[in-house]
Amino acid sequence: MKKYRFFLLFCLIVVCAIGSANAQQVRFSVDGGTSKPVGQNEDLLHWGFSVGGNIMFNIIDNFWIGGRIAYNHWGQDESEFIDRVTHLNLTDPEVQRGAGEALEVVPAVRLMSNYITSPVNFFLHGGAGLYVLNLETRISGLRSIDGEEVTNILGDDVMRFGVQLGGGILLGSPRFISVELFPLYHLIFNGQNHSNPFQYFSINLGVGLGI
Repeated sequence: MKKYRFFLLFCLIVVCAIGSANAQQVRFSVDGGTSKPVGQNEDLLHWGFSVGGNIMFNIIDNFWIGGRIAYNHWGQDESEFIDRVTHLNLTDPEVQRGAGEALEVVPAVRLMSNYITSPVNFFLHGGAGLYVLNLETRISGLRSIDGEEVTNILGDDVMRFGVQLGGGILLGSPRFISVELFPLYHLIFNGQNHSNPFQYFSINLGVGLGI
């Protein structure tokens, strides 16, 4: 899996290099917020937090290109996980891992208004890249029939292709210091079952600087 991470970082560096070579301006931002899995994992994982950063290059007019790196962390609902393994008939089952994680490394584009004299600007955000998901949970206990210790693994520790879509508002000018608030929807495709992707959304508040 490490080689894929290096490959993705290489792709992101290439995108940033292309952007920087043609950029009229560069914008850096850091953000934090909350995130929540939805769909099939809505009951398994609680609300969590997200921290990330963006680098965007203004190529032409309102078009920006760059990338985003972010980390998400969610707590687990142990009772929901235990309900998933009732067929094992375990005595006093125990959840041995208590969190889900997702690392985003995603080349992205933005369409952003650029009213220098206005205190409010808006943007649309879209990206596609790889997500490192650590959703593996081990549940152990004694089988009630014969007393044998059993461990069952739910979820995966995988890298998958995904997309993110959203938009937001900037309080200030993108060419100077500004505060940005933006929700994002994330769709990560399952390599074995495309009809059952992993999904979550995040709400992010950040500070950006244009130079």
